[in-house]
Amino acid sequence: MVIALQKGTQDITCPDSSTLAKQVRDFSVINYPFTFLGEKEADHILDGPWGQELLGALPATGLVGLAFWENGFRQLTNSKRAITNMAQVKGIRMRTMQNQMLIDSFTELGFEAVPMAFPKVYPALAAKEVDGQENPLPTILSSKFYEVQQHLTLSRHVYSAFVLLISKQTWDTLAPAERALLAAAAQEARDYQRNLNREATAAALEQLKKLGMQVTSIEVRDAELLRRRLRPVLDKYNKEVGERAVIAMYVALSQLRAAQTARPLNTAPVPTVLASRSKPL
Repeated sequence: MVIALQKGTQDITCPDSSTLAKQVRDFSVINYPFTFLGEKEADHILDGPWGQELLGALPATGLVGLAFWENGFRQLTNSKRAITNMAQVKGIRMRTMQNQMLIDSFTELGFEAVPMAFPKVYPALAAKEVDGQENPLPTILSSKFYEVQQHLTLSRHVYSAFVLLISKQTWDTLAPAERALLAAAAQEARDYQRNLNREATAAALEQLKKLGMQVTSIEVRDAELLRRRLRPVLDKYNKEVGERAVIAMYVALSQLRAAQTARPLNTAPVPTVLASRSKPL
């Protein structure tokens, strides 16, 4: 779809930001593991100067970025055991996206990482070819992974964003007033979509508990420790991506957290065990 926009044969699409790393390398920084502690942090970075600079690099590739929308935090599921810390993941064959940074990250954390295209995931889980997978909660529910996965871990290990795009060829045909209207509509829709996604995420968690999944969590305070464990992997990709974008993002995050010390953003840890049922799924 991105290629179709570049060719001018499609007008608008909204892919995951990770797919745009092929166009602008800095987009891969959004998917660095254990970076954002909550949705509000992601909103602040993506809607602020750092995210807008990313969008500003797209026209040179034949794309115009209108807004960041939300896919959500990715969470872990598996059929072997409850996970409350990463010391418990050894021996778990975890399906990952076909993204080398994430493959290397899961391997460093102790998983047996198995890259696999999404349509193959459910059959592989059902056949025990892999033990687990990771996706946002609405995807876990809609894909019925609860039928073949007993354990859900609220790990929030990667934040996943969508990018609303329009073909630059299409954009260039619009009058300035039309562009202004479309840009304003994209911002309004961004806020609406994020609210809908967060409501769907909360509802999905409750539904997954009712369907029998045993739910645990990785505490938010452990995120920085896990980032330190991933330092060798991230250092490698910092050099490939370019350290300027990485440093700029973490400076912006540090400034935000310093300003929010009296009123933390979305960082309250979830209770370690949220639900427990014995029925294997």
